[in-house]
Amino acid sequence: MPMKLKKLSVSVRYSEKGFTLLEILIGLMIIGFLSGSVLMIMTSIVNNNNRNLAHMAAVKQVENAVHWISHDVQMAQIITPGGTGGFPFTVSWTDWDNTQYQVIYSLDASGLQRQYTETGANGEVETNTFTVARDIVLDTDKTFCDYNNNVFDMTLTAEVNNIAGSVETRVVSIRPRSV
Repeated sequence: MPMKLKKLSVSVRYSEKGFTLLEILIGLMIIGFLSGSVLMIMTSIVNNNNRNLAHMAAVKQVENAVHWISHDVQMAQIITPGGTGGFPFTVSWTDWDNTQYQVIYSLDASGLQRQYTETGANGEVETNTFTVARDIVLDTDKTFCDYNNNVFDMTLTAEVNNIAGSVETRVVSIRPRSV
């Protein structure tokens, strides 16, 4: 005898408005995932911006130091490196009008200092000291200078706030003027 199966019917009421709990949970998961992704991207952008700003500051510090030292070494008639790593070093020269110039570059925790002394032909002395560059690395393996065979060789390294990627190193060779 054949068996009759009853037809199951599920009635769906389309007139009901709103979301099911499952739909709400899936929506919250998607929003949470997107929010987390946006937060990670924004954090990465801010960190990269800070790193780039620090690197640009290090570049500027090294460029400023190279500018001043190059100017003084090119004018120099006498260059006297001293101490560990060549710092402090002294450059001096006499101009056509017998004005004598002496510049001492020293390196300490506050940065690279330039002490400039001008002695006029009349004996009047003028001295000026200022910081040429901050954030110069004190390690003699990274910042040093030497004077041999009429060539002043220097390696300068700057690092801003110990931020990864904020290090800049320049290696320069400068010839002083002929005496």
